[in-house]
Amino acid sequence: MKKIVVFLSVVVLVFAVTKNMLYGKTSNKADNFKEIYKSFTWKNKPIHPKLIEKFSGWYSDSAEPVVTSVDILQSFKARNEYDMESVNKKGNTVCYNRGEREGYFCYNYLGHLNNGLCVVQVFDNGGGSGVFGELYFVYFTQDKAINREGKPYKRILMNVALRGILGDRNDCSIHLNAKKNRVKFDCKKTIPSGEDRSAVLEFKKEKQGYVLIKKKGSLQ
Repeated sequence: MKKIVVFLSVVVLVFAVTKNMLYGKTSNKADNFKEIYKSFTWKNKPIHPKLIEKFSGWYSDSAEPVVTSVDILQSFKARNEYDMESVNKKGNTVCYNRGEREGYFCYNYLGHLNNGLCVVQVFDNGGGSGVFGELYFVYFTQDKAINREGKPYKRILMNVALRGILGDRNDCSIHLNAKKNRVKFDCKKTIPSGEDRSAVLEFKKEKQGYVLIKKKGSLQ
């Protein structure tokens, strides 16, 4: 009986080692992002709004985001550039003030879809009366890089998959259907120069990234 138990243990061990060699570690990387998915925080600290602001661009440009990936781990070490003292968190809304007459930048974490996409609503004020809304779809990956001492270090990267425009001072209703990987928003103008916007988006995760498999409405 002991021989059978030992034999089965060896078989299980060999299978586990072989699986790791073929497919990598069996630990689910998504487990490392549970806190992010739940509250958009890392070790109980909010992700700095400046990191999401990196994805933003000029409204006068038609280009997609130039910066598409940022390291959230290093941002907590770069305390001068990403000063958490300037960050205010109220519920799911996180803001930082750029300075006197330079306005503010805020985001509201709305939740995540089953395929790993996190949905973030942004409010951008440049110091005037305008408050420009955007909708970001971001996802997280983990890898390693080399520091200045030549040693490897871990990175947790926030990547932008899609950036959509919600308009200036629009009143928006945004609904997530996590199971169907679907997001629906309906924005109504609140100023004469505003414009109503609405869309239904459904996403699919592929090996090379995320794709839209359903789109009704406009994101620009």
